[in-house]
Amino acid sequence: MDRLGGLVDAPEGCHRMRLWIGLLASELVKLRHLVVFRAVALSLLIGPGVMILALRLVASDITTVVQSPGEVVLGSVVLLAAFGGVVLSAAILGREFDQGTARAQLLRGASRSGLLLAKIAAALLSVTAVALVAALLGVGEAWLVGWEPTAAQAAEVIVRTLALVPLVSLAYVGVTMLGAILGRSAAAGMLAGLALFLGDFLLSTMRARIPLGEWLPVSNLFALLGGTFALVLPSGVAPSASVAVGRLTAFGVASILAAAFIFERQDVHQ
Repeated sequence: MDRLGGLVDAPEGCHRMRLWIGLLASELVKLRHLVVFRAVALSLLIGPGVMILALRLVASDITTVVQSPGEVVLGSVVLLAAFGGVVLSAAILGREFDQGTARAQLLRGASRSGLLLAKIAAALLSVTAVALVAALLGVGEAWLVGWEPTAAQAAEVIVRTLALVPLVSLAYVGVTMLGAILGRSAAAGMLAGLALFLGDFLLSTMRARIPLGEWLPVSNLFALLGGTFALVLPSGVAPSASVAVGRLTAFGVASILAAAFIFERQDVHQ
């Protein structure tokens, strides 16, 4: 009986996985056609170049401002990607409430958890893909202005972009989704995400200490970026890389679990 049950459950699990992959593909297509996606992609692609140009006008020798050209590219890409994650996740989930299509999605057989995870995955995959292209362009732009990053520095920028963008964006996407679910609108999600992003950024750059502030994303991001970014943090509070990764992961997972918990129990038919 157990063997027979396993044989029945296996095809059912594969069917659910195929349905979720189809749902993810559908979300990626819808996201790609949104105007906000193009705006986020454009800001990410030109962001590193603008930063490089601004620093090039200030100093011909970049080492007088930051420790390496790769630091400029990586920092600008990751911060812009985090902001882009807020915008994309607010649009991809909030518009379901704004347009009243959340109910239709569920009536077509999509589970609530599957729908939410597909939207989160679509936002993270999209912003990471664009960030990768932006990092490649940024390295090329740094070379064009004469800073000539080494091959090792270029490779480090690419690898760390692929690691840091989804990790950091996860925290902001989770909070934005939570705001959109609670406020039942894209505007509420955007407000929640931007409040975290801007508030956290200001607190970190002003070196303000608040209770549990060490768990907020920006301070842990600056610790992972290291170099000039780590100097922004108050002395003696910069966490190790492993601690920063653990905090960012815990923050992102906790916010997504909270969003999923509320979404499972929310009446989307109103």
